[in-house]
Amino acid sequence: MKAVDGFYDKVAKDSGLTIHSYTELLEKIADLSYDYPRHILYFRGQTRDYTTSEGRSTLYPSIYRGMLSKELLKERFRLLDASAHALIDVSKKYSLKGISEMRKKRQILWGVLQHYEICDTPLLDITHSLRVACTFALAEENEYGYIYVLALPYLTNRITYNSEEDILLVRLLSISPPAAKRPFYQEGYVMGTPDITIDYDRKRELDATNRLVAKYRIINNKHFWGRDFSPLSSEFIYPVEDEFGHIRDEVIDLRRRGFHKDKTGDFLALWNRLEAYVREIAVVDGYVSINRAYRKHAEESLVFRAYLSKFDEIRKFRNRLVYEAESIGGEELDKFMEQLKSLYGELGINIMMRLST
Repeated sequence: MKAVDGFYDKVAKDSGLTIHSYTELLEKIADLSYDYPRHILYFRGQTRDYTTSEGRSTLYPSIYRGMLSKELLKERFRLLDASAHALIDVSKKYSLKGISEMRKKRQILWGVLQHYEICDTPLLDITHSLRVACTFALAEENEYGYIYVLALPYLTNRITYNSEEDILLVRLLSISPPAAKRPFYQEGYVMGTPDITIDYDRKRELDATNRLVAKYRIINNKHFWGRDFSPLSSEFIYPVEDEFGHIRDEVIDLRRRGFHKDKTGDFLALWNRLEAYVREIAVVDGYVSINRAYRKHAEESLVFRAYLSKFDEIRKFRNRLVYEAESIGGEELDKFMEQLKSLYGELGINIMMRLST
Protein backbone atom coordinates (compact mmCIF):
# COMPACT_ATOMS: atom_id res chain seq x y z
CA MET A 1 0.00 0.00 0.00
CA LYS A 2 1.71 3.17 -1.18
CA ALA A 3 1.96 6.21 1.09
CA VAL A 4 -0.27 9.14 0.23
CA ASP A 5 2.56 11.59 0.86
CA GLY A 6 5.86 11.89 2.71
CA PHE A 7 4.64 12.89 6.16
CA TYR A 8 2.37 9.92 6.98
CA ASP A 9 4.99 8.51 9.35
CA LYS A 10 5.10 11.78 11.27
CA VAL A 11 1.31 11.68 11.65
CA ALA A 12 1.40 8.06 12.85
CA LYS A 13 4.03 8.88 15.50
CA ASP A 14 2.19 11.95 16.77
CA SER A 15 -0.03 11.53 19.84
CA GLY A 16 -2.91 13.12 17.96
CA LEU A 17 -4.46 16.58 18.00
CA THR A 18 -6.84 16.87 20.97
CA ILE A 19 -10.42 17.67 19.95
CA HIS A 20 -13.01 18.91 22.46
CA SER A 21 -16.23 18.83 20.43
CA TYR A 22 -17.86 17.22 17.43
CA THR A 23 -18.28 20.64 15.82
CA GLU A 24 -14.55 21.32 16.17
CA LEU A 25 -13.83 17.95 14.56
CA LEU A 26 -16.18 18.70 11.65
CA GLU A 27 -14.29 21.92 10.99
CA LYS A 28 -10.95 20.09 10.98
CA ILE A 29 -12.29 17.54 8.49
CA ALA A 30 -13.62 20.30 6.24
CA ASP A 31 -10.15 21.83 6.17
CA LEU A 32 -8.55 18.45 5.38
CA SER A 33 -11.01 17.79 2.57
CA TYR A 34 -9.92 21.00 0.90
CA ASP A 35 -6.24 19.98 1.25
CA TYR A 36 -6.85 16.62 -0.48
CA PRO A 37 -9.04 17.41 -3.49
CA ARG A 38 -7.89 14.30 -5.40
CA HIS A 39 -8.78 11.94 -2.59
CA ILE A 40 -11.80 10.92 -0.56
CA LEU A 41 -11.45 10.96 3.21
CA TYR A 42 -12.47 7.87 5.18
CA PHE A 43 -12.53 7.40 8.92
CA ARG A 44 -11.78 4.76 11.51
CA GLY A 45 -12.71 5.14 15.17
CA GLN A 46 -10.95 3.20 17.94
CA THR A 47 -11.20 3.31 21.71
CA ARG A 48 -7.40 2.91 21.94
CA ASP A 49 -4.37 3.92 19.90
CA TYR A 50 -2.39 0.76 19.19
CA THR A 51 1.27 1.64 18.72
CA THR A 52 4.63 0.01 18.07
CA SER A 53 7.51 0.13 20.56
CA GLU A 54 8.55 3.32 18.74
CA GLY A 55 5.20 4.94 19.51
CA ARG A 56 3.89 4.82 15.94
CA SER A 57 0.20 4.05 15.42
CA THR A 58 -0.62 0.92 13.42
CA LEU A 59 -3.77 0.12 11.43
CA TYR A 60 -3.26 -3.45 10.30
CA PRO A 61 -6.09 -5.64 9.03
CA SER A 62 -6.95 -8.13 11.77
CA ILE A 63 -5.28 -11.11 10.09
CA TYR A 64 -1.87 -9.38 10.22
CA ARG A 65 -1.96 -8.11 13.80
CA GLY A 66 0.53 -9.16 16.44
CA MET A 67 3.83 -11.01 16.22
CA LEU A 68 3.35 -13.41 13.31
CA SER A 69 5.18 -16.58 12.45
CA LYS A 70 4.68 -18.06 9.00
CA GLU A 71 2.75 -20.98 10.50
CA LEU A 72 0.42 -18.75 12.53
CA LEU A 73 -0.33 -16.67 9.44
CA LYS A 74 -1.03 -19.81 7.40
CA GLU A 75 -3.37 -21.02 10.14
CA ARG A 76 -5.26 -17.71 10.10
CA PHE A 77 -5.71 -17.92 6.34
CA ARG A 78 -6.88 -21.54 6.62
CA LEU A 79 -9.52 -20.39 9.09
CA LEU A 80 -10.45 -17.54 6.74
CA ASP A 81 -10.89 -19.93 3.79
CA ALA A 82 -12.93 -22.35 5.87
CA SER A 83 -15.12 -19.53 7.20
CA ALA A 84 -15.71 -18.25 3.66
CA HIS A 85 -16.74 -21.75 2.52
CA ALA A 86 -19.01 -22.08 5.55
CA LEU A 87 -20.61 -18.70 4.79
CA ILE A 88 -21.33 -19.90 1.25
CA ASP A 89 -22.83 -23.18 2.49
CA VAL A 90 -24.98 -21.61 5.22
CA SER A 91 -26.24 -18.80 2.97
CA LYS A 92 -27.63 -21.35 0.49
CA LYS A 93 -30.46 -22.04 2.91
CA TYR A 94 -31.62 -18.43 2.64
CA SER A 95 -33.33 -16.95 -0.42
CA LEU A 96 -31.96 -13.45 0.00
CA LYS A 97 -31.26 -10.78 -2.59
CA GLY A 98 -27.56 -10.44 -3.40
CA ILE A 99 -26.51 -13.78 -1.90
CA SER A 100 -25.50 -15.29 -5.26
CA GLU A 101 -23.18 -12.36 -6.05
CA MET A 102 -21.63 -12.59 -2.59
CA ARG A 103 -20.77 -16.26 -3.17
CA LYS A 104 -18.92 -15.42 -6.40
CA LYS A 105 -16.69 -12.61 -5.12
CA ARG A 106 -14.02 -13.25 -2.50
CA GLN A 107 -13.83 -9.56 -1.59
CA ILE A 108 -17.53 -9.48 -0.62
CA LEU A 109 -17.19 -12.71 1.37
CA TRP A 110 -14.17 -11.34 3.22
CA GLY A 111 -15.90 -7.99 3.73
CA VAL A 112 -18.94 -9.67 5.32
CA LEU A 113 -16.73 -11.94 7.46
CA GLN A 114 -14.83 -8.87 8.65
CA HIS A 115 -17.83 -6.63 9.23
CA TYR A 116 -19.69 -9.30 11.19
CA GLU A 117 -16.57 -10.21 13.21
CA ILE A 118 -16.68 -13.87 12.19
CA CYS A 119 -12.93 -14.24 11.72
CA ASP A 120 -9.75 -12.29 10.96
CA THR A 121 -9.39 -11.07 7.37
CA PRO A 122 -6.87 -9.09 5.24
CA LEU A 123 -9.37 -6.19 5.14
CA LEU A 124 -9.71 -3.19 7.46
CA ASP A 125 -13.10 -1.72 8.42
CA ILE A 126 -13.46 1.97 7.63
CA THR A 127 -16.43 4.29 7.18
CA HIS A 128 -17.40 7.38 5.23
CA SER A 129 -19.38 8.62 8.24
CA LEU A 130 -17.56 10.73 10.81
CA ARG A 131 -20.45 10.23 13.24
CA VAL A 132 -20.15 6.44 12.99
CA ALA A 133 -16.39 6.64 13.57
CA CYS A 134 -16.85 8.85 16.64
CA THR A 135 -19.50 6.49 18.02
CA PHE A 136 -17.01 3.61 17.85
CA ALA A 137 -14.17 5.73 19.25
CA LEU A 138 -16.22 6.67 22.34
CA ALA A 139 -17.78 3.26 22.91
CA GLU A 140 -15.83 2.65 26.14
CA GLU A 141 -15.31 4.78 29.23
CA ASN A 142 -11.77 5.83 28.36
CA GLU A 143 -10.54 9.39 28.73
CA TYR A 144 -10.01 9.66 24.97
CA GLY A 145 -11.13 8.02 21.76
CA TYR A 146 -9.16 8.10 18.50
CA ILE A 147 -10.16 9.09 14.99
CA TYR A 148 -7.92 8.19 12.06
CA VAL A 149 -8.39 9.95 8.74
CA LEU A 150 -7.30 8.07 5.61
CA ALA A 151 -6.97 9.68 2.18
CA LEU A 152 -7.89 7.17 -0.51
CA PRO A 153 -8.34 7.42 -4.29
CA TYR A 154 -11.77 7.96 -5.78
CA LEU A 155 -13.88 4.84 -6.28
CA THR A 156 -14.28 3.62 -9.84
CA ASN A 157 -16.57 0.70 -9.01
CA ARG A 158 -18.14 -0.97 -6.00
CA ILE A 159 -14.91 -2.99 -5.82
CA THR A 160 -11.98 -0.78 -6.77
CA TYR A 161 -8.47 -1.99 -7.49
CA ASN A 162 -5.98 0.84 -7.82
CA SER A 163 -2.72 -0.63 -9.10
CA GLU A 164 -0.91 2.72 -8.95
CA GLU A 165 -1.76 3.23 -5.29
CA ASP A 166 -1.68 -0.52 -4.49
CA ILE A 167 -5.08 -0.36 -2.79
CA LEU A 168 -8.23 -2.46 -2.75
CA LEU A 169 -11.37 -0.60 -1.66
CA VAL A 170 -14.81 -2.20 -1.33
CA ARG A 171 -18.00 -0.20 -0.89
CA LEU A 172 -19.87 -2.71 1.25
CA LEU A 173 -23.05 -0.68 1.56
CA SER A 174 -23.70 -1.02 -2.18
CA ILE A 175 -22.47 -4.57 -2.79
CA SER A 176 -23.40 -6.55 0.33
CA PRO A 177 -26.72 -8.44 0.35
CA PRO A 178 -29.40 -5.97 1.54
CA ALA A 179 -30.27 -8.36 4.37
CA ALA A 180 -26.82 -7.63 5.84
CA LYS A 181 -27.84 -4.43 7.58
CA ARG A 182 -24.65 -3.56 9.43
CA PRO A 183 -22.72 -2.25 6.39
CA PHE A 184 -25.66 0.04 5.47
CA TYR A 185 -26.22 1.41 8.95
CA GLN A 186 -22.51 1.91 9.53
CA GLU A 187 -21.79 3.26 6.01
CA GLY A 188 -19.23 0.50 5.82
CA TYR A 189 -16.23 0.14 3.53
CA VAL A 190 -13.26 -2.20 3.76
CA MET A 191 -9.76 -1.61 2.41
CA GLY A 192 -6.67 -3.72 1.91
CA THR A 193 -3.70 -4.44 -0.31
CA PRO A 194 -4.53 -6.36 -3.52
CA ASP A 195 -3.06 -9.81 -4.10
CA ILE A 196 -1.22 -9.91 -0.78
CA THR A 197 -1.89 -12.89 1.45
CA ILE A 198 0.85 -14.88 3.17
CA ASP A 199 3.85 -13.72 1.13
CA TYR A 200 4.92 -10.11 1.45
CA ASP A 201 8.27 -8.30 1.44
CA ARG A 202 7.63 -6.03 4.41
CA LYS A 203 4.72 -6.23 6.82
CA ARG A 204 4.72 -2.43 6.96
CA GLU A 205 3.37 -2.27 3.42
CA LEU A 206 0.09 -3.75 4.75
CA ASP A 207 -0.38 -1.00 7.35
CA ALA A 208 -3.18 1.45 6.52
CA THR A 209 -1.26 4.24 8.29
CA ASN A 210 0.50 4.52 4.92
CA ARG A 211 -2.63 6.50 3.97
CA LEU A 212 -2.99 8.34 7.28
CA VAL A 213 -3.29 12.12 6.90
CA ALA A 214 -4.61 13.02 10.36
CA LYS A 215 -5.07 11.53 13.82
CA TYR A 216 -7.36 13.08 16.41
CA ARG A 217 -7.67 12.38 20.11
CA ILE A 218 -11.24 13.21 21.03
CA ILE A 219 -12.27 13.87 24.63
CA ASN A 220 -14.76 11.34 25.93
CA ASN A 221 -17.23 13.34 27.99
CA LYS A 222 -20.83 14.52 27.78
CA HIS A 223 -19.80 17.87 26.28
CA PHE A 224 -18.20 16.39 23.15
CA TRP A 225 -21.45 15.98 21.17
CA GLY A 226 -22.99 19.25 22.33
CA ARG A 227 -26.69 20.09 21.95
CA ASP A 228 -26.97 19.50 18.21
CA PHE A 229 -25.35 16.06 17.84
CA SER A 230 -25.45 12.68 19.53
CA PRO A 231 -23.78 9.27 19.19
CA LEU A 232 -25.56 6.49 17.32
CA SER A 233 -27.18 3.90 19.57
CA SER A 234 -25.78 0.36 19.75
CA GLU A 235 -29.20 -0.83 18.52
CA PHE A 236 -28.64 1.22 15.37
CA ILE A 237 -25.00 0.22 14.86
CA TYR A 238 -25.80 -3.46 15.45
CA PRO A 239 -29.42 -3.88 14.25
CA VAL A 240 -31.36 -6.55 16.10
CA GLU A 241 -33.56 -7.30 13.10
CA ASP A 242 -30.60 -8.29 10.96
CA GLU A 243 -31.25 -11.53 9.08
CA PHE A 244 -27.57 -11.83 8.33
CA GLY A 245 -26.97 -12.01 12.06
CA HIS A 246 -28.58 -15.47 12.01
CA ILE A 247 -26.25 -16.54 9.20
CA ARG A 248 -23.31 -15.20 11.23
CA ASP A 249 -24.36 -17.25 14.26
CA GLU A 250 -24.62 -20.44 12.17
CA VAL A 251 -21.17 -19.93 10.64
CA ILE A 252 -19.62 -19.34 14.07
CA ASP A 253 -21.40 -22.42 15.42
CA LEU A 254 -20.00 -24.47 12.53
CA ARG A 255 -16.51 -23.25 13.35
CA ARG A 256 -16.87 -24.16 17.01
CA ARG A 257 -18.01 -27.67 16.13
CA GLY A 258 -15.24 -28.17 13.57
CA PHE A 259 -16.35 -27.34 10.04
CA HIS A 260 -18.44 -30.12 8.41
CA LYS A 261 -17.66 -32.59 11.19
CA ASP A 262 -20.39 -35.11 10.27
CA LYS A 263 -19.58 -35.08 6.56
CA THR A 264 -15.88 -35.44 7.33
CA GLY A 265 -16.58 -38.54 9.40
CA ASP A 266 -18.64 -40.10 6.60
CA PHE A 267 -15.91 -39.44 4.03
CA LEU A 268 -13.11 -40.83 6.20
CA ALA A 269 -15.15 -43.93 7.07
CA LEU A 270 -15.66 -44.68 3.37
CA TRP A 271 -11.99 -43.99 2.61
CA ASN A 272 -10.81 -46.26 5.44
CA ARG A 273 -12.86 -49.12 4.02
CA LEU A 274 -11.32 -48.54 0.62
CA GLU A 275 -7.85 -48.64 2.18
CA ALA A 276 -8.66 -51.93 3.94
CA TYR A 277 -9.98 -53.45 0.70
CA VAL A 278 -6.96 -52.38 -1.39
CA ARG A 279 -4.50 -53.70 1.19
CA GLU A 280 -6.45 -56.95 1.33
CA ILE A 281 -6.22 -57.64 -2.40
CA ALA A 282 -2.76 -56.19 -3.10
CA VAL A 283 0.05 -58.74 -3.02
CA VAL A 284 2.66 -56.98 -0.89
CA ASP A 285 5.04 -58.00 1.89
CA GLY A 286 4.32 -56.44 5.25
CA TYR A 287 2.65 -53.08 5.87
CA VAL A 288 2.85 -50.52 3.06
CA SER A 289 1.15 -47.19 2.46
CA ILE A 290 -2.19 -47.15 0.68
CA ASN A 291 -0.54 -45.33 -2.20
CA ARG A 292 2.05 -48.08 -2.70
CA ALA A 293 -0.55 -50.85 -2.22
CA TYR A 294 -2.85 -49.37 -4.88
CA ARG A 295 0.01 -48.91 -7.35
CA LYS A 296 1.22 -52.44 -6.74
CA HIS A 297 -2.22 -53.87 -7.52
CA ALA A 298 -2.53 -51.53 -10.54
CA GLU A 299 0.43 -53.34 -12.10
CA GLU A 300 -1.80 -56.42 -12.37
CA SER A 301 -5.24 -54.86 -12.77
CA LEU A 302 -6.16 -52.82 -15.86
CA VAL A 303 -9.19 -51.41 -14.04
CA PHE A 304 -7.14 -50.19 -11.09
CA ARG A 305 -4.56 -48.77 -13.51
CA ALA A 306 -7.25 -46.86 -15.42
CA TYR A 307 -8.39 -45.04 -12.28
CA LEU A 308 -4.96 -44.41 -10.76
CA SER A 309 -5.08 -40.63 -11.34
CA LYS A 310 -8.57 -40.39 -9.84
CA PHE A 311 -7.44 -42.39 -6.82
CA ASP A 312 -4.44 -40.08 -6.42
CA GLU A 313 -6.64 -36.99 -6.54
CA ILE A 314 -8.98 -38.37 -3.86
CA ARG A 315 -6.03 -39.53 -1.73
CA LYS A 316 -4.49 -36.04 -1.77
CA PHE A 317 -7.84 -34.54 -0.81
CA ARG A 318 -8.11 -37.02 2.08
CA ASN A 319 -4.72 -35.84 3.38
CA ARG A 320 -5.84 -32.21 3.20
CA LEU A 321 -9.03 -33.12 5.03
CA VAL A 322 -7.02 -34.68 7.85
CA TYR A 323 -4.30 -32.05 8.17
CA GLU A 324 -5.92 -28.84 6.85
CA ALA A 325 -9.61 -29.42 7.56
CA GLU A 326 -10.40 -25.73 8.11
CA SER A 327 -9.40 -24.87 4.53
CA ILE A 328 -12.07 -27.16 3.04
CA GLY A 329 -15.63 -26.11 2.36
CA GLY A 330 -18.80 -28.15 2.21
CA GLU A 331 -19.06 -28.01 -1.60
CA GLU A 332 -15.56 -29.43 -2.04
CA LEU A 333 -16.23 -32.14 0.55
CA ASP A 334 -19.48 -33.11 -1.19
CA LYS A 335 -17.70 -33.24 -4.54
CA PHE A 336 -14.99 -35.62 -3.33
CA MET A 337 -17.53 -37.74 -1.45
CA GLU A 338 -19.31 -38.31 -4.77
CA GLN A 339 -16.00 -39.04 -6.51
CA LEU A 340 -15.09 -41.57 -3.81
CA LYS A 341 -18.45 -43.31 -4.17
CA SER A 342 -18.09 -43.42 -7.96
CA LEU A 343 -14.56 -44.85 -7.58
CA TYR A 344 -16.09 -47.73 -5.60
CA GLY A 345 -18.36 -48.46 -8.54
CA GLU A 346 -15.63 -48.08 -11.15
CA LEU A 347 -13.38 -50.49 -9.27
CA GLY A 348 -16.24 -52.96 -8.91
CA ILE A 349 -16.48 -52.64 -5.13
CA ASN A 350 -19.86 -52.99 -3.43
CA ILE A 351 -20.19 -49.88 -1.26
CA MET A 352 -22.88 -51.27 0.99
CA MET A 353 -20.93 -54.46 1.51
CA ARG A 354 -17.79 -52.58 2.50
CA LEU A 355 -19.72 -50.15 4.75
CA SER A 356 -21.35 -53.00 6.58
CA THR A 357 -18.11 -54.75 7.44
